[in-house]
Amino acid sequence: MNRISKSFLSTVMCMLLLLSISVTAFGAGLTGSGTEKDPYLITSAADLDAFSAAVAAGDKFSGKYVSLQTNVAVSSAFIPVGTAATPFAGVFLGNGNSLTGFNMNRDYAGVFAYTDGAEISDLSVAGTFRATDYAGAVVAFAINTVIDGCTASASVSAKNYAGGVAGYIESGKISGCTVSSRTPIIGTGSYCGGIAGYSGAVIEKCSNSTVIFGAEKVGGIAGSSAGDILGCTNVATITASSSYLGGIAGYLEGAVINSMNKGNVSSNGTGVG
Repeated sequence: MNRISKSFLSTVMCMLLLLSISVTAFGAGLTGSGTEKDPYLITSAADLDAFSAAVAAGDKFSGKYVSLQTNVAVSSAFIPVGTAATPFAGVFLGNGNSLTGFNMNRDYAGVFAYTDGAEISDLSVAGTFRATDYAGAVVAFAINTVIDGCTASASVSAKNYAGGVAGYIESGKISGCTVSSRTPIIGTGSYCGGIAGYSGAVIEKCSNSTVIFGAEKVGGIAGSSAGDILGCTNVATITASSSYLGGIAGYLEGAVINSMNKGNVSSNGTGVG
């Protein structure tokens, strides 16, 4: 009897373990297998919530593909994708579709809170993203991440690290992205930019037409850039209350190549360019 009981208990534990793995490692019940030819499909707000929950539960989606199949208005329960412990590391295909209805007021505010080794493409985002630190319509905090062909029409504000696309991107690339909103991007502390608050990545062929109000390190493309900026355009008015303000980058350690500022630039501090 003891042996039977132990065997039964072992079987139950194995089943529970497999169930746990299926929730985290196999797309949280999303349709698809996560391959390039058969990606996990997101067709509703519930799917988006399940995807976020799976990442939070421990699945980084490394090497996996997630595809947004239609425009989705997010649920009020949506939590940004990725955590410090489990950043999203897969490929997210927006397919030209949009995610709308965001109304966030939390640190690391964005569709994705944390990414590391991720690729995000062809996604449109609209809504409100407020934070004390790290706010970006697409990604709040990114490492080694590629963001391509995304558009943002969003209200973004933070004390530190506010960007139309990314609040902070340490490395990787932002390319072909457009930020256009009637609501200004606001940074009350440091690092506020039309595309990125802080960028250590390459930013190329991006444009910003959203008014920016910042304090220190404020730029039409990047508040501060350690990476190169190529072929980018800013047409919006930029205002800083402190120092380091630029039509393209407020504080620059990389290079600016073939880029243009057409917006008015004004500051009460030093370091205006």
